[in-house]
Amino acid sequence: MKIAVPEIRPGVKKADYMFPVFILSELPSGIKGFLVVGIISAAMSSVSSALSALASVSTMDFYQRWFNHKQDDASQLKFSRVSTLAWAVLLIGVAWWTKSQPTVLNVAFSLSGLTAGGLLGGLVLSLLFRGKQRPAWPLMIGMILSLIVVFCVKTYAGDFIAWPWFTLIGLVTTMLVCMGGMLVSGQRFRSAVNQS
Repeated sequence: MKIAVPEIRPGVKKADYMFPVFILSELPSGIKGFLVVGIISAAMSSVSSALSALASVSTMDFYQRWFNHKQDDASQLKFSRVSTLAWAVLLIGVAWWTKSQPTVLNVAFSLSGLTAGGLLGGLVLSLLFRGKQRPAWPLMIGMILSLIVVFCVKTYAGDFIAWPWFTLIGLVTTMLVCMGGMLVSGQRFRSAVNQS
């Protein structure tokens, strides 16, 4: 029994190019233009909002808190512009690096899997423990170790473990390290469910 497997059109090097090649070769001229303009405008909107968010976090959470205690607006505006440029250069570098990767989606999901497990572990632990019972330093150590563990798994076992498992590995690492840190520090496991 044979299974039908879709093939990439001859001349198309990557699966990522299938949609653009279909637009340029199969659709009528008017619809072609509308789709290309729509895709470009959506990409520009996403990039500009990402750059704005990154610059805002850099300015408000790092520069203002650690370096600019006087709340000088002119220096914050200057730093915001410089950080926007720096983040843009970094994102261009990441985009350039993805050219050598097999598919863009695998890269995107792998990169999100590096941090998603630690963030999910932090969310679960903040829901389970409230007030003084929240484990601050064990959670920070757990999130950092989660990032390191998932990066090592991706680097050394990436051929055997696919990216959907990265989030689960990070979550388990964060939870285990945090619970272990709470045991070492003597904190009691009082759940938020029991407190309400």
